[in-house]
Amino acid sequence: MEAAEILAKENINVAVINGRFIKPLDDELIVKYCQPYSNVITVEEGSLAGGYGSAIMERCEQLGIRDIHFHRIGIPDEYVHHGAQDVLRAQHDLHAEGIVKRVREFVGKRFGTVGELADMIVALGNQIPEEDLIRMHAKGKDSDHIDEFVYGKPQRATAK
Repeated sequence: MEAAEILAKENINVAVINGRFIKPLDDELIVKYCQPYSNVITVEEGSLAGGYGSAIMERCEQLGIRDIHFHRIGIPDEYVHHGAQDVLRAQHDLHAEGIVKRVREFVGKRFGTVGELADMIVALGNQIPEEDLIRMHAKGKDSDHIDEFVYGKPQRATAK
């Protein structure tokens, strides 16, 4: 939550979901947030190999959801030395500052800047046939949804 608050000040708004348990996975929640072309970042204080992020990726594949961009933050598949929890979390970016850093890097690699992301969304919108935009708008899957996710400020599209 602390990382989300820091990111929000930079106009990088994220949905924080508490994955309290790994099984059974919540398919409804996965379908809601793991839409094609969405960016999903998982954070776990466990091993990335066979962990929560891997389970989400696998379930998306089973549900037929494609073209999702994943970034997983957690413990790599290697021996982790003993130490104080705060030190170990910092080593693996599992503290607020580390999560913020990794999200910035992920956003930067994917889009360059938030402004470039907005330009990309506009460019994509210009390539989508109007009848598909109308259908997407009716289902809440259009740029209104994207604006709300990216900027935290819902904006309503006007019909032409």
